[in-house]
This record gives sequence, C-alpha cells and structure tokens, in this order.
Amino acid sequence: MTIPENLLSEWASILMCTFADAGVRDIVMSPGSRSTPFVAAAVRESRLRLHDIIDERAASFFALGQARASGLPSVLLCTSGTAGAHYFPAAIEANASGLPLIVVTADRPHDLMDCGASQTIDQTKLFGEHARKFIDLGAPSDAVASLRSLRRMVVQSVVATRYPLPGVVHINARADKPLEPKLQVTSEPAKALAVAAAAVRARPVPRVSLPRELPDATALDEVLELCAKKERGLIVCGPAPVDFASAREAVFAFAAKTGFPLFCELPSQLRLSPVPEGVVLCDGFDTILRSKAFTQAHTPDLIIQIGSTPTSSGWENYSAAKCDAARVIISDGAWLDPTSSASHILFGDVSAILSSLAARAVGRGAVTAWAKAFAGAAELCAGSIDEVLAATDGLNEGACARAVVESLPTGSALMLGNSLAIRTADAFARRTGADIAVFCQRGANGIDGNVAGSCGTAKTLRRPFTLYIGDVSLLHDLSSLMLARDMEQPFVVVVVQNQGGRIFEQLPLGRGPSDGDAELRALYQRTLGHVTTPHPIHFEHAASLFGHAYARVTTEPALRASLGEAHKKPGCTLIEVIVPESGAAEQYRRLWDSVSAKLAR
Repeated sequence: MTIPENLLSEWASILMCTFADAGVRDIVMSPGSRSTPFVAAAVRESRLRLHDIIDERAASFFALGQARASGLPSVLLCTSGTAGAHYFPAAIEANASGLPLIVVTADRPHDLMDCGASQTIDQTKLFGEHARKFIDLGAPSDAVASLRSLRRMVVQSVVATRYPLPGVVHINARADKPLEPKLQVTSEPAKALAVAAAAVRARPVPRVSLPRELPDATALDEVLELCAKKERGLIVCGPAPVDFASAREAVFAFAAKTGFPLFCELPSQLRLSPVPEGVVLCDGFDTILRSKAFTQAHTPDLIIQIGSTPTSSGWENYSAAKCDAARVIISDGAWLDPTSSASHILFGDVSAILSSLAARAVGRGAVTAWAKAFAGAAELCAGSIDEVLAATDGLNEGACARAVVESLPTGSALMLGNSLAIRTADAFARRTGADIAVFCQRGANGIDGNVAGSCGTAKTLRRPFTLYIGDVSLLHDLSSLMLARDMEQPFVVVVVQNQGGRIFEQLPLGRGPSDGDAELRALYQRTLGHVTTPHPIHFEHAASLFGHAYARVTTEPALRASLGEAHKKPGCTLIEVIVPESGAAEQYRRLWDSVSAKLAR
C-alpha cells in the first residue's frame, strides 16, 4: 500500500482547521520536534492566534488564564516524552476550577513504543481521571472515513471541555517521520488525498448547542418555601467566574426579597460592584465569624451557597458547626458540599436559577432583626480594621491590600494570589463600587502558575490588570515574568515581600502547642522554619532581566504613588512591598481580638 507523502501534512491541517471551525482561537505552543507538523498546520491557519512559551508548565497556566477570561478552551501543543507531563498541575487546576482546556501531545508511532526509542513514553491517558476525555487519534490514514472521523473527534473534544462539566480534554496525536510539511505533491495518491482533505475541510462542522439547564419546578418551589418559612437565612458567595457579573442583579434581588444577609468574597464578582438599596452585604464576615460570642448567639436556620465553596476559614468553621441548618447548594454541576450536610442541591445554570428564584421570591418588607445584627457587626468590623491599621507602625500587609484595591482603575481587573494574599485582601479591602473583575486560582488552592495564569488572563481581557501576590508565589513562577514583556495595557505586579510563606504562622503550628511543653514548642518552631521557607531574595534584578519597570516601597504613601504611576503606563511594573516578616499574623490577631471584644459587649 502506497502512503501519500502529504498524509501527515493533510492530517495536521484538518486537525487545526477543525479547531478553528469549532471556535478555538488560541494555540499555546512549546518547542519540540515531534510536534512540527501540527505547528506548521497551525501557522497556516490564519484564524488561530499562536503563543510561543518555552516552559510547558508556564504555557499550561497561561492557557488556563485565557480560559478564565474568555470561558473558551485554548489548545496546548507540545512534543513527545515528558513535555506533556509538565501540563499535569494545570490539568488538575482546570478540572478543579471548571475551566476548559485542550491538550494536544505529539507522540511517536506505535512501532517505537517499548523499544528504547528516544523521547518516547506511554502517553496514553497521561492525566488519568483529571481529563474529562482522552482521544488517541491513532496513526494517520488517508481513508476519507478516517479524515471525517478526525474532524468529528476534534469537535467532540471542544464540546467535552465545556459540557457537561468544563475541564481538560487530552488528544494524543501520533506522527512518524518525515515531520516537515509537504505541500507540493506529484504522485497520484498524494494529489487524490489533497482533494479529499480539501473536501473534508470544506464540509461545515456540526453546530453544537449546549443546554441552559434548570432544576425542575418542584425543586425551585421547595427552596422558595424554605426561604419563606425560615427567619435566619444566610446567602454566601465564594469565588465565581468573571461572567457571573451578569447575575449580579439576580443575586441582589434575591437577597433583598428574602432579607437574608449576603456574604460575598472579593472574587465573587459581587463585592467590588455597586450594591443596591435593601441588600444587607456583610463585609468582613470572615473576621466576624471568628467571634465565639457572635457565632453562638447567631445560629442560621437556612444557608444558601451560590457557586464555589468560600475561601474563608471563619466561614468554614462556622458552617461546619451549623450543620443542623437547612443547606441549599446552587451549582453548575460540581458537588460543592465539603461539610456533607446539604439538604438541597440545585444543579444547572447558576445565573438562570438565581433569576428564577429572584423573580418568584416573596419579599419580607422591613429589614429583620437578624439582618440588622449582621449589618451592625459589619460596621463594628470596619471600625476595628481602621483602628488596627492606624495603630500599626509603618507599612503593613493590611494597609497594602487596602491600597491595592482602592487604587484599581474603574473597570480594571485584579488577580489575587493564593494563601495570604487573597485572605488579606478580602479581610482589609474596603468596598469601592468601581466594578472590578476579580480573579483567583482556588480550584486546587495551589500557588503554581499564578504569574503565567495572570498573563494569559490579562492578554485576553486587554484591560488594566493588577496581580497581588506573595513572595513565595512569585519565586515559584518567576520565569513567567517573561510572558509579561509585551503587555499593551498596564500590568501591575504587587509582590508582598515578607520573607516567606507567612500564612503558616496563622496555623496551630505557628501559634505553638497549648500545653507549654518546651521540647514540643522548640520542635514547632524548627518545623515552622522549614514550612515558611524564609529567603534573602529581592526582585529588582528579576524585573530588570525581563525588561520590566520596578519600584521598591516601604511606606504606604510611596506604595499609593507607585500604584498610581504604574496604572498610567502600558507594560509590566513590578512593585515590591517590604513589610515586617511576621506582621500579618500579629495584625490578624489584633483585628480578631478587637472585633470579638466589641461583638461580646
């Protein structure tokens, strides 16, 4: 049997053409030989934007950042061997966060497997259960049925990244040498294949319509009946995708009608937006819920969780202790019940569910005593925050978080780093009403790829962007600063330099043993040093290496001035904020003690 010399080129062309036909617009590629035919096909497809990123790990989080902004899958493309393994952390994060992503790993032909061939590993189902779907394209074939099935499998892969649950699809694409593109052909089989492939590419792909699902009317009625009967309800909103901003009106209308206090974290797309009259939005709820006196006196009889589980430790402990309350989870399909206490789970389009509930809910009228208690607690908490910040000498982490949020231009975007950064911003930042899109990477709660992901999001949004991150997170992804070199809009990286992972000082390990045993206390301290990973590194030379502007600030006025300048100019500015090494733990303790004392009166 004669194999057409253009078989691999036509096969790869159909692959990339179909990606474009199915709505993919971005291909994120890392260098390698075995992926050559697919790179060449992507270069020839004018509808695709190509992004070259040397490090596969950075590339994968960059692609996730694109998906976080657009809701559409990007395609990751790499060579054979261990290259695809560097995508694994991002694949885990994509599934945990519900973000669409397509991974195309080039591979060696079957006859080179298990024989010591260079750069050859078993790539079958490389991501295991973390992939929503795995497709091995097999050896390229010139049969028309095979060409058409290739096109069909590509469309299926794009759909599977978004439905029924968004996540990762892995396509393994085998390629035999010669890998270089072949366009000019003379043999009759090659000419026939070119004609057949052109006909396959010209045939439109299926138009796939994803459903906008709603729970049945009975389930909605049961939740509305609960809302009408219960007097002490709470509505809590954790991190949400950027397009959840379209559901703000429904969330606020539902909260106003039920009269239930609304807990919104910064990445919920609700808290940094204008809040209408009649909505009791309880800022500082993480701090408030650390007050034993307040939580003992305020037991909910209904909890409604919208979307992802909140980051807040205060909420986590309060929620676990109040498992007797009726609990409603509104989710797009993920099972979001870490306390295993849900009484009702409404799966479907979260915005549509909220719109239906808001439209049919019966209003309570006057603000209830229950809601007033939370509104009053929020006022006391705000006062304590102001007092603690004023009483802290020099620049501190709370003041830094507040300055960053208050300096954000209207309509810009903010990415919150994990661990301490997101918690400090949520605790100390004031509501601005500036309509800021707030992002975070909370699926697997890791610091991996925060810089790369932010670059992908910023380049997709094309609006002023700020990354608020800790020093360990930046060190972990330092090379990804290279991805910010060609930013056309302001891209501001604010790194809090506290010499290590100071979030761990707020854990029992940092507080020390309660029994006062000297040997155990010494062990805690030695262990803490290994966990916090203190270091002597500053970032001025890193900024210089990648051609970024840099500022090192030690006072709040200097920080605000640097933020103001950075937001005015295109390109990346790295602002290193020097704060006391263990200042955050002490600041939090003063805040929690102050609020608890006031709420106990």
